[in-house]
Amino acid sequence: MILNACVRGKTMVDEKICRNCKDKNCRHAGQPTTKERLDMATYGTQEYWNGEKDEHRGVRKMTRYYLTQRPPSPGAFPGKPIKLKAYDAKTYVEEIGRSAWGWVEYSEPLTEKQVKDYELTKEN
Repeated sequence: MILNACVRGKTMVDEKICRNCKDKNCRHAGQPTTKERLDMATYGTQEYWNGEKDEHRGVRKMTRYYLTQRPPSPGAFPGKPIKLKAYDAKTYVEEIGRSAWGWVEYSEPLTEKQVKDYELTKEN
């Protein structure tokens, strides 16, 4: 819960209450919540990244790459993935037909050079 200072009640109130407030003297009145602002700025909601339809942005599918040569660690994959999963031990993964140490997901596909340089296996 995120609190805002309420002009009317002279107390701290949940920002969801401010969202519906009509007080013209309050800078928080009618403003989107922090979650709504972050969603508008970053497409960061879990529903969006899981490929569910968003009427304003459409559907976006994440691209998953498995780490078959080494566990996820700095330098084992390029850039900053949106999601990362490390297995406790090298585990057989049916989707790629071989064992992997974990996976990383990106919003855009990596280049062939990146896949080769980091020895990643793209999910089919």
